[in-house]
Amino acid sequence: MPKVSVIIPVYNVERYIGRCVQTLFGQTLDDMEFVFVNDCTPDRSMEVVAEVLEVFPHRKAQVKIVDLPVNGGLHAARRAGLAVATGEYIAHCDSDDYVDIDIYRLLWQRAVESGSEMVYCSFLSGPAGRMKPFVEDLRPQMEPHWLMRELGMGKLLGVLWRMLVHRRIYEAVAHWPVADMAEDHVVHHQLLFACRTKVVWLDKALYCYVRRPDQMTGARSRERVLNNVTQRVANLAPMAVFYGQTGLPFAKAVITKYKMNDKMLLSRLEGEGDYVELQRALHPELPLLAALCTRGLKRKYRRAYLRMQCRLLKKRLLP
Repeated sequence: MPKVSVIIPVYNVERYIGRCVQTLFGQTLDDMEFVFVNDCTPDRSMEVVAEVLEVFPHRKAQVKIVDLPVNGGLHAARRAGLAVATGEYIAHCDSDDYVDIDIYRLLWQRAVESGSEMVYCSFLSGPAGRMKPFVEDLRPQMEPHWLMRELGMGKLLGVLWRMLVHRRIYEAVAHWPVADMAEDHVVHHQLLFACRTKVVWLDKALYCYVRRPDQMTGARSRERVLNNVTQRVANLAPMAVFYGQTGLPFAKAVITKYKMNDKMLLSRLEGEGDYVELQRALHPELPLLAALCTRGLKRKYRRAYLRMQCRLLKKRLLP
């Protein structure tokens, strides 16, 4: 059994995956497994993986390739990779990002030394060439339920790619995302709930999250916004089922906060003709947000009102 399995979904990243794979194959941890999931990529991404692998011949026996029959998206690719990964610990890496060559050795060592089933590291974020440390207020050791509440209230980034998690915890995940938006959150909450040890934070920026120009282009377009909201709502369903089974005192507050986030994302369409109708139709069970649908409010006042209502609702719902 390898010490660490890294799952890398691959789709349309020919320009970026070479750097990613070089930093993965160059890891200072020897006992590893690399699972590349080809999500029907239309470009030469998989050929680039093969070319870089020739420079690291000692890694060839550690590489697995999974070819999906149809393009399923990030959530489907990650789940397919999990199905074949055999490592004691599981990590994810997005194929347009890259990592420090010590990341998995340091995370694995910290997990073993602390006896923790889950370890976070810090990371860098930004456009290529202008990466900056992402500032966080985390503790060296944290209770999983406390982190679930922080994650649900938006105080913790929900990404999976800066985590090293024992495979036992992934085997406990029962409710899987069905779309790509907020899919990390659906899994992240369940991982924390299944964790039987304190979660450890390694305060070293070891992952490089690259914000690509093409990802930000059209971010506020109507098609993009509506698609993102639709996917978020779809993923809220399995999360709501999961939280309904936990019995945690802050369960209702977490689900309500995600619904608020959907409302805030939809507010990017403010000014369009059917914006009011869309806002009213989205999570109509949140009456405190009715004023968002008032045409007379200026945008800055509307957003201030939303922030105020979020604070009041969290205060009322959180134990």
